[in-house]
Amino acid sequence: MDVGIALDRMAQLRRLDDSLGGADTFGLYLAEVEATEAVLSGATYTTDTRRTLLAVLAEQAQLAGWAAFDAGWTDRSLRLYQTSRQAAVEAGDQALVANALALDAYQRAFTGQVDVELARASCQALTARVPARVRALVFDRAAWSFAVAGLVAEAEEALSSAAGALDDAGAPADPDWATWVDAQEIAIMTGRCWSALGRPLRAVPPLTSALADFPEAYARDKALYLLALAEAYLHGREIELAAATITRAHRLTVGVSSTRPKARMAATLALSAPFEGTPAMRELRDRLAVSPQ
Repeated sequence: MDVGIALDRMAQLRRLDDSLGGADTFGLYLAEVEATEAVLSGATYTTDTRRTLLAVLAEQAQLAGWAAFDAGWTDRSLRLYQTSRQAAVEAGDQALVANALALDAYQRAFTGQVDVELARASCQALTARVPARVRALVFDRAAWSFAVAGLVAEAEEALSSAAGALDDAGAPADPDWATWVDAQEIAIMTGRCWSALGRPLRAVPPLTSALADFPEAYARDKALYLLALAEAYLHGREIELAAATITRAHRLTVGVSSTRPKARMAATLALSAPFEGTPAMRELRDRLAVSPQ
């Protein structure tokens, strides 16, 4: 197995997640995991090569776990995150260890089973040798867990740490799997967190600014972020704006093979229940009732 080729292939496959849902990509990602596991169990190699292969496996398992989570197969994703964490620990790759914990915590928070200790553990796993964007990503995801748990101070501190990590020019080179993390991502998570905390005045500005030039080709993610904005509008009793934003999000989710926007849509509509008698919400529900899923 050529490790360089495997990593290049993973970088190419990872880009599919930008525009496809987990149900479409999971099989491809799992095949990479299984191929590396077969090499690890059936080949002879040096200690250094084994460590490198374990790091590759950890990265592959994280991507496959993310796809399983996106497809709604949470038991599979949790097993893959555990596989990733074990491989990363054995490889001595602290960046992958921290991200395995972060992914696990993020999934639990998204599915309503928030585990703040797991989120804290992901942050505590970071060291000065972990690349800047990885640190930003781990703090970014931890902030979501803290926000969902209602921990305002911890969420705000994690967001500040995420933004600060991006300014660390002297950090080691970022791995390909973290290069997408930028100021726009931090702004979006900032808005999502304040929306989850019911603070619309702090949620709306970063979300509207970041979404202004967010590509519609990334339909699943944009829909999720629009729903966070809609929830912020609902907290602020801006019912017409909320209804229009939910409509935009729904249009993006049609045909996307991901369960996450649908789950978030259900949560957003539940939040809108106190306003269901308003003209804007009646019109929205009538529109959703006849539109494709």
